[in-house]
Amino acid sequence: MRALAVGVVVVLVAGLAAFFVLRAPAPTERELGAAAHSAADDAARPAADAALAAGDSSAAPLAVRTDAAPVDRAAIAELPTVEATLSGPTEELFIVDAATRAPIADARVRFADIPAAEYRAWFDWNAGLGPGCRRVEAEGRALRSDESGRVRIPVPAGRGVVVAQSGDRFGIWWYDADAPRPWTLALERDAEWIVHARDVAGRPIPNLPLEVRAPAAPPRAPVTIATLETDANGEARVEHAAWLLAHRDESRFAIHPLGLFGELPRIDLDGRAPPTAPSELVLPEVGLVRVHVLDPDGAPLPTGDPSSSQQNVWLRDASVQGELKPGPLVARVPLRGSGPHTLYVRTGLELEAIHRVSGVGGASTARASGPRAPFDTVDIAVRAGSGSPLVRVRVLDERGPFAQRRVGISRRLRRPNGSSSSGGQQLLTDARGILIVPLEELPANSVTLLTLTDAENEHRQALVRLDQPVENGWVDAGDALLAEAPLLVAGLVCDGTGAPLSGARVDVQGALKPEYAPPADPKPSATPQQLEHQRLVRFMMGPRWDATSDAAGRFEVRAFPICSELKLSAQRADQPRSAEVECAIGADDVRLVLASGGTLAGRVLLPDSLQPEHVRLSIEPLRERAIKDSRDSAAAQLAADGTWSASGLLAGRWQIKVQDARVFAWEPLVPPIEVDVVADTTTRAPDIDLRALMRTLSISVVDERGAPIAEAQGTFRGADASDNNDIDVRDGKATIHTRHASIDAWIGAPGRRCVHVPELADGARIVLPPAASIELRLRDLAALPPDGYELRVQLDPGLGADNWMLGEISRSSPGVFDRAGATRVTVPHGGRLRVNASVRVAGGLENARMEWVAQAAPAFELALDGAPPEHVELDIDPAAVRAAVEKLRAR
Repeated sequence: MRALAVGVVVVLVAGLAAFFVLRAPAPTERELGAAAHSAADDAARPAADAALAAGDSSAAPLAVRTDAAPVDRAAIAELPTVEATLSGPTEELFIVDAATRAPIADARVRFADIPAAEYRAWFDWNAGLGPGCRRVEAEGRALRSDESGRVRIPVPAGRGVVVAQSGDRFGIWWYDADAPRPWTLALERDAEWIVHARDVAGRPIPNLPLEVRAPAAPPRAPVTIATLETDANGEARVEHAAWLLAHRDESRFAIHPLGLFGELPRIDLDGRAPPTAPSELVLPEVGLVRVHVLDPDGAPLPTGDPSSSQQNVWLRDASVQGELKPGPLVARVPLRGSGPHTLYVRTGLELEAIHRVSGVGGASTARASGPRAPFDTVDIAVRAGSGSPLVRVRVLDERGPFAQRRVGISRRLRRPNGSSSSGGQQLLTDARGILIVPLEELPANSVTLLTLTDAENEHRQALVRLDQPVENGWVDAGDALLAEAPLLVAGLVCDGTGAPLSGARVDVQGALKPEYAPPADPKPSATPQQLEHQRLVRFMMGPRWDATSDAAGRFEVRAFPICSELKLSAQRADQPRSAEVECAIGADDVRLVLASGGTLAGRVLLPDSLQPEHVRLSIEPLRERAIKDSRDSAAAQLAADGTWSASGLLAGRWQIKVQDARVFAWEPLVPPIEVDVVADTTTRAPDIDLRALMRTLSISVVDERGAPIAEAQGTFRGADASDNNDIDVRDGKATIHTRHASIDAWIGAPGRRCVHVPELADGARIVLPPAASIELRLRDLAALPPDGYELRVQLDPGLGADNWMLGEISRSSPGVFDRAGATRVTVPHGGRLRVNASVRVAGGLENARMEWVAQAAPAFELALDGAPPEHVELDIDPAAVRAAVEKLRAR
């Protein structure tokens, strides 16, 4: 889940720019007006803030600034104001000027709800930014603010996004039904900043891809805020929207060129205000590489439309080993159209191009000598299908070839030892209706099912079954006819009285038929609880569908019947999820009943060291379930005074937990409390007083010279606790909140020793010395795997067996043995170390198939108090390595 939280959600500037199609040009005299109004605005701002805080925007004494770009009134004349009646309950939102807090009249406002399901990750804004922004134009409603800067928006069922613009001022806001009132959206002066990309001789570098990234402490990955590309003059313009996103939680971020430049230059930026002058990115002398992706027959491979992220080309220095990740010596080229795909590289390199298909272990490679002079061009051709098979299928409908159309793809591979599935991607057929789908290797006794769906009509589907084992090249699947899929299930959603309910989301999970499912292996001695768990797991491994009930409460799902039975449940905003109902395929009378829910309300008393947004309050049911389901839990956001409420809770006993939202925390800040919820009633929970029940510790983390360490990670646990909480160190400082009188902590950083602090005290100063770098050598070179495979190793002190973060900061860096049987690793912890070895498919793929080497080597002692040894010899059993290779070959 942690990887998911920090997994990367990418927000494209192009997507944000679509919101602002009515941007008016700024008048040339606007800067003159700014100087005339600044003194008066500064004097009046405190009164305006006080009035807005009290919810009285009409009492704000400031007028709308006249130096702003004029509003295009013709463009918003058709938009309703606050006086227009909206169906259902509404909330007031005040549009104000960010600099003066003055209300802004006639601002164009668009808003859209975001389903709560898109906020299930730990870091909500990472999970919701992209879907929210993309949905505003497609599903949003447009209004304009009245003379007091006010608009009314429907109370959101979950969370939502608002985009507002007035002349040259603009703002974005992600709101929550539980957000503190009054709601205000401050519009900042719209601006863009320019990046100039030049080489050392001053020549512009056009078509250079760039990324705007917010930093993150390792092992977390930086968050990509926006992607852009330089124009013919080597310039890239970054929308102000990207700036607002970039400094939402961080005051610093960087612009990285996505290229292969050795020591990679970047631009570090302060997030408090956009630069007033262009940012200069000076790169070394570079050349061009054109990558041609060919199909197994040698013809150019059509890669679909630009929105598809199915395939990538990775380019790197051929001497670099290890995983493929964008960085100083590795670049990724998203495939667009049929190519060739061009990328800048540093001159004089030996290059390796790797064509990788997302979610597939195989890849094809090609090598070439890099450009020898600035702006020389080198061509590299890689052939798809040489590492994993490609399926070629002709898609038809009732009128003939389904040409130049989007087709949704879901894949399900059933192996003898398990199964896997993927879906949610779309590809484009060519002019003949041909669709090319990448697959994993098809081993013997395997079955692959491809479900093809008309992207414009999800009920029109085709099912393709593949049985033959194929390791690479083409798989010709023949023709697939899109037609109305048979009825999978249908039914009614209603309340306890039998009245139909519209707008309910129905979740359908299927248990695969035996010929598609992994072989069952129930233990003869299994308890009834274990047997129930196994029965429910069958649904978890099957496909899923969803539907929405109509005005009559009816729903239906159409799909090919690859399942033996189904499990359904329904949920609607502010109501508990229904009980689960199991039924056979084709049932058309399933009845899902939504019971009345209750409401919990309470208050958290916060110390001065915590703000409401720093606290995560979760509410979990205590009723017994064979498998815990997050859909039955609830969350509440604290208002400015610490009050909170959560509605739509099923009657029964619930547990309330309060955790630090800024770190990954397994343990609550205070002991959980339990409350009984009654249907159709608001239950008041006891106040949770963090001031009396919680300690706050401030610590510093420095290097051996006393300089603050910019980014470090740690973990701590109370003496009487079994759970751990993480510690984030930024610029050498960290604040820890705990309910324990005594805590045991570990702190580490990349390239630094992992330090144990048994009794962490307030004001502690922790010194992290450099980690040791040692060479590992194989005592027997027969342990090296054959060509096409690599032997990887990592040293583990065993400290983090039950603690993910402790394992990350205490284990050595991974190493790959070269053909001489040597590798170098960084070791952050001494003592008794275990040797964890694995065999992987070579090629540097992030998701390469791997197999652990059983009992790789005996553990050994490594003393790091003095000078570390020059090298350590390892005894890795060649027979164990050969067995791991055979397992990989058999998959």
